Amino acid sequence: MDWAEEYLSECLAGIPKSKYRARLRGELEEHLALLERDLETVGYAPEDARREALEQMGDAESLNEGYRAEWFRQPERRRWDLTRELYGCLLAGLSVVVLFPLFGMLWNRWDTPLRHPPTWVFGAVVFLCAALPNAFFLRYVFRGRKDCRIQLESGLCTTWLLGHGLMWLLIAVVYQKSPFALPPTLRYSDRQGTLWWYTQSFVIWTCAGQFVLGLFFPLKRKEERTHERSET
Repeated sequence: MDWAEEYLSECLAGIPKSKYRARLRGELEEHLALLERDLETVGYAPEDARREALEQMGDAESLNEGYRAEWFRQPERRRWDLTRELYGCLLAGLSVVVLFPLFGMLWNRWDTPLRHPPTWVFGAVVFLCAALPNAFFLRYVFRGRKDCRIQLESGLCTTWLLGHGLMWLLIAVVYQKSPFALPPTLRYSDRQGTLWWYTQSFVIWTCAGQFVLGLFFPLKRKEERTHERSET
């Protein structure tokens, strides 16, 4: 239904690809097709029938508000949100894999006999830099939503929990320690040197960094803010 594509896009704006969106689109297309056929039956020309059908359907923006409100009540929406947060976790993990050797080379040049920066700084910088692609991704997939900030914070916290959970298990396997004995495990791993940057300070500062990043990460691009100021 090419002649109604713009109208359909406006009605479904902000609703991601899902069964709910597909069902809505099918219902709208069916209703428009019926209106067009009925109007042509009573004597309307094809172009006039299509124009009148769109008029009778109502304002696209008003329909969109109702459809978006209904989307937030769909069980499918919660699964969709969680899936995107997990995609963000995967992106952050890949970023760590890429950044770790790069920062490792820089760190070896910085850590000299005359300079001994805290070891946790290395891990904190790597993991917080890896959180940036995740934040951009979450901002994109949840753009235009009133709860975008909440979803951004939730996604970053989920990444932090999963990342640290995996590292706790890794430490437990390597050193044959209980993952529930966190402070002794951290001291043990730090002393042995395999995960020398994974300390209590690293855990605390990465947690705080993820929270602050989600709290202050800009949700709108610069050009969008400029456009809004020009309109006012």
